[in-house]
Amino acid sequence: MKEFQNMFEGEDEPTIRLRFAGDRRRTSKKIGTVMAVFSVLREGIHKPDYQYNTCLYNGKEGHEQLTSCMKSIFQEMKDLERNGLDYNGRHFKIEWLVHVS
Repeated sequence: MKEFQNMFEGEDEPTIRLRFAGDRRRTSKKIGTVMAVFSVLREGIHKPDYQYNTCLYNGKEGHEQLTSCMKSIFQEMKDLERNGLDYNGRHFKIEWLVHVS
């Protein structure tokens, strides 16, 4: 978070835009693995350095399994969007772009 704080210098009500994505890959003939990541959407920093893995599980990428495996993560995402984030005396709004392929 420290490195992001400087990106928002001079903004009275900074908004951090985050992209959440889940992607399934076949790891064997019968097993698929789903990896969910979030990344910071900000001009000039869309690099792998700013992508963070949140979940990795074996199975299908269906809505039912995703919500079951990631229930606590989805709740934290809702809380962050609703309440924002306070850091070093500053309040940051959070916006999520959610994409599951």
